[in-house]
Amino acid sequence: MQLMRKAIAYENHGEVRPSFHVRFVHCIFCLQPLQITSAIVKEGLKGLIYIEAFKQSHVVQAIEGISALNSSKIQMVPISEMPDVLNVVKDLQALKPGVFVRLKRTMFRDDLAQVDWVDLAQKVVHLKLIPRIDYTRMRGSRRTA
Repeated sequence: MQLMRKAIAYENHGEVRPSFHVRFVHCIFCLQPLQITSAIVKEGLKGLIYIEAFKQSHVVQAIEGISALNSSKIQMVPISEMPDVLNVVKDLQALKPGVFVRLKRTMFRDDLAQVDWVDLAQKVVHLKLIPRIDYTRMRGSRRTA
């Protein structure tokens, strides 16, 4: 499986997606379906479209007839860059004072805590731990030795 990178002929790549989609749907119902696996447009990269196929000739066949995509300058993405293309960056929720969180490490794993204050410059969060009550443990004067 190869991942090819294709530069788009103009900056506004929002118009390429509908024409490529219409061509893909049209080829599904005709006798010669496209031999590509997927086509990806990343949000941050203007002017690039990634097409996944087994051969470069399949990519050329898929983009044939789309004026914004000419069949020259098709590059295979190096294996070291492939995970970065398909990597989805998860937005982290900003911690705010007063929000409840659950700890994942240390001896307090799975305990509940409340965010007291956050220092984004030093990447430090101060938490107030909510004590876990063990009702099975005997305490006080009823405790037997």
